[in-house]
Amino acid sequence: MMPIKSVVPVSAIVLSGLQLSPVLAQEDVPAEAAAQSADSYIEDGRQVFLPGYFTRFAPQTARDMLNSVPGFQIREGDDRRGFGQGGINVLINGARVSGKSTNPLSLLGQTSAESVIRIEIVEGATLGISGLSGEVANVVLDQARTTGNWEYKPQFRKGLTSRLLFGSVSMSGTVGDVSYTWGLENESFRNGAWGDEFVYDGDGRITERRYEIVEPKGENPEASLSLTHKDAAGREANLNAKAALYHFDNSLRSEQTPLIPAGVDRLRVMVEGEDEWNSEIGGDYAFDAWGGRLKLIGFNYFERSDYDQEVVATDADGFI
Repeated sequence: MMPIKSVVPVSAIVLSGLQLSPVLAQEDVPAEAAAQSADSYIEDGRQVFLPGYFTRFAPQTARDMLNSVPGFQIREGDDRRGFGQGGINVLINGARVSGKSTNPLSLLGQTSAESVIRIEIVEGATLGISGLSGEVANVVLDQARTTGNWEYKPQFRKGLTSRLLFGSVSMSGTVGDVSYTWGLENESFRNGAWGDEFVYDGDGRITERRYEIVEPKGENPEASLSLTHKDAAGREANLNAKAALYHFDNSLRSEQTPLIPAGVDRLRVMVEGEDEWNSEIGGDYAFDAWGGRLKLIGFNYFERSDYDQEVVATDADGFI
């Protein structure tokens, strides 16, 4: 079968070039106009990104979408006293999150991409919020919709205990006039290594061979809840709570064989573990008062951690 070829008249090509040339010749197109598109545009000094802009990235959560905003750098808060939110340049529905370890990034990671109405990039100094400067992202969410996400990531590695409980589930929506986001997740981990190690002296000679097996592993389940209420009078209340466990085990077995005449075979065994639980609860209540806006803030964090370690070293004769 002969292939079918498409033939374009030369006159059509010439006319197309004539039609395009005036547009290409324009040099005075405003930068703001060039940035306009169906899913990304500038409005009142804000760069606005609509959900359609992020379709090509196949985001699952609101945080995935934020990570895909071109040119925007997330600046996370530090561990200073107070809420530690002064350094972070991300807002949710125009407001900060009342909490320290509970921050907008963790909440956005629990919020489905379907809930995002738009993401606005704005100069922080124009918002009238203390501690904000430079580019700030305001993620506008439709919290009236009930959406959710889940993730399961098991891991199987040769010579290590399988990681079967790594995953997360979250949901957000509205009940009455209260918006909520809740999440459950477990960041379990399985690490380890085994093989030969060699000890060298100052002249570069091997003096000892060690065969070591090390296996650190742990579980870190966490539950979180965020509630928001705002009435017609402008009064707004936020509550964020989190509770977590942390269980860690580590073991090391080192068989030490000297490669010099005066050496003695040794066995070193180390085991350590940590059992921790912690909780955090924070909230705020804002309302108009005395010609301004008054916000009352409360915060409590608690942590308890029990740690133990044991090291036993014996030589070939059984002496410690």
